[in-house]
Amino acid sequence: MSRPAVVGIANAAVALALAPAAGLLAVGDDQAVPVSVAVVGDVSARTPAASALVDEINTDSQVGLVLQAGRLDGPETALDRTATLYDGFDDPVALMPGGSSRVRRILFADVGYTAGAARRVTTQGHQNEHAEHLRFLRSDVVFATVSPDDETPALDWVDEAFAEAGLRDASGVVITMPTAPDASAVGDRIVRRARDFGLPVLLIHGGRGLSETEQGYAGVPNLTRLQTLGGTAERWVELRIEPRSRDVFSWSPRTVG
Repeated sequence: MSRPAVVGIANAAVALALAPAAGLLAVGDDQAVPVSVAVVGDVSARTPAASALVDEINTDSQVGLVLQAGRLDGPETALDRTATLYDGFDDPVALMPGGSSRVRRILFADVGYTAGAARRVTTQGHQNEHAEHLRFLRSDVVFATVSPDDETPALDWVDEAFAEAGLRDASGVVITMPTAPDASAVGDRIVRRARDFGLPVLLIHGGRGLSETEQGYAGVPNLTRLQTLGGTAERWVELRIEPRSRDVFSWSPRTVG
């Protein structure tokens, strides 16, 4: 690792240690207990059968968290309906729909809280600035949502997520992005930090069509890339987190109905 990378993550760790407001908030009661996470793509209120997807995930007693990764945008009325859709989940929902000002204003109206079952989380910004950047702890894993739309804050947020994981001796890290990380400074930073971290890291991002996975992403053995199922409500991915297992993460596709 180059000297600037060492300085960058060291500064992030110092900032976390010195600032009480930067403390990581937990979503869930027992940090060592395995949990299932429902992963969906750019599902909006306009997606056919979206309410059926919400209903099915709500009936799964193993699910304790929902992750959304994929671009969401549109007129304000459509985004209002999408916000209502995600608030219909019984579990906390960490959204990563991208970072337009309209999306921030509507989907992140309650800054520093998840959608669905509202839980307080650490956030980087305010309603009109980086409110989509969330960070929290669940099952001894650090979760962070990162949008590449504003590069410098996103790079800082990635550094802080991995610094937090190191300080807490976390079992793994999950990063969600709205789009594929290819050929982006944010994607490159995630790759570097994952290599330095050395423990399992899962990078989840939005995409079109079928879900796909790539283990050993970018030549880093402990980094796995997982693409969501895009804008369909007919399928979702169940991510299983077992923090005391060697691999920490496993996943399988699920079909609604």
